[in-house]
Amino acid sequence: MALGLIGDMVDSRPYETRYFINQGLKNPQNPYIKGMMEKNKFKLKETLTPMGVAFYIAPLINAVTRVGETDERQVVF
Repeated sequence: MALGLIGDMVDSRPYETRYFINQGLKNPQNPYIKGMMEKNKFKLKETLTPMGVAFYIAPLINAVTRVGETDERQVVF
């Protein structure tokens, strides 16, 4: 949920939205997201932040969904 909120550029000023983002970034369980974090760890530094997701993870997922082949989309999801 946090990745979707950040990727869609949802206003994060409301407390509820901020809570969902913070909770979702604390301990990601998705293996694909973990892999993306590992591949981009030199850019993301030590922790996963909303800014890091917005610039280094969400654009890659967006690109695959827009121009990727079917097998590439299945790997993502």
